[in-house]
Amino acid sequence: MLHKEQFFQRIKKARYGKQALKEFLNYLKRPNFSSKGNYSFAENMVEILTPKFSKELICELNEFFLFNKDQPEGLYEFRLLIRIAKLAYKFHPAEVLELIKNTIQTMLSDRHEIKAGKELLILECIKFLAQIDLSNAVEYRNILQSKLNILIAQGFNLTFNSLDWALLETLAMIDPSILKSYENLLLNYSKKKLAIFFSILGTARSFENILDLVEKEQNESLKTTAIYMLLRRCHNEPIEPLQFIEETIDSYHSEDVLLEAAVAYARIGELEKALEIIDRIEDPYSQTTALIQIAEIYAPLDIQKTLQVLEKLIS
Repeated sequence: MLHKEQFFQRIKKARYGKQALKEFLNYLKRPNFSSKGNYSFAENMVEILTPKFSKELICELNEFFLFNKDQPEGLYEFRLLIRIAKLAYKFHPAEVLELIKNTIQTMLSDRHEIKAGKELLILECIKFLAQIDLSNAVEYRNILQSKLNILIAQGFNLTFNSLDWALLETLAMIDPSILKSYENLLLNYSKKKLAIFFSILGTARSFENILDLVEKEQNESLKTTAIYMLLRRCHNEPIEPLQFIEETIDSYHSEDVLLEAAVAYARIGELEKALEIIDRIEDPYSQTTALIQIAEIYAPLDIQKTLQVLEKLIS
């Protein structure tokens, strides 16, 4: 049986064309495919081949997955299928959306046979749908909440990579208000709650949802950290960033928040406002940190503004 390095040489020799695709599919059909080393190699090949052969790979992997979904190797093929789908979405959005929905439905219809590893991958599919468009994932809300409540009754386990954690994270991405129902469970998990905030930010129409959650948060440390996160993201969000930064400065007066606000101003082109905020920061180290970050923002964009920041830095 050919070793993976030999398969790689064959694929490389085929210059990643049609013959390379054929060699890769032969590699996937090997009986001992389901091992971490083989999967890692296959994932690298998927990165190279998907842009050219996304439809072919989706079709083949879906067939492999449906055939082996109850076998150990089915888990690896499921992971590859998700990876290919994410890479292929920009080329074939409608086909990928249909594939992911059908895959979830197939797995849920056999849920009495599903092992925890596959449940986590189902959640990965649902999170992917939520990142594309929340309306695609809403239909799974009740199923997920029912499953989470069963696990909570059995003993809540909010460690990273646990099924409980993944369920709560996925539910929050679909409907951020769900966190209110589990507030007591999250009291001692501020870092994990912040991670959930990050996950929600990966979905559509999420910035306002997160802002609402942050404003109601009782843990001041978590609240401040979440504000840093929002300041770093606001320039890329469908909001009015200038207004958000100004309102944040009025509400939060710590020097760390001022530092983040100054850099946020710089990201949206408001250099003068950024420098005004820096003048309000008393700690010299924080001032220097902010100015260096601002200089790095403007260096590839505007030499005059970069020099203006550097002059302030050495003054």
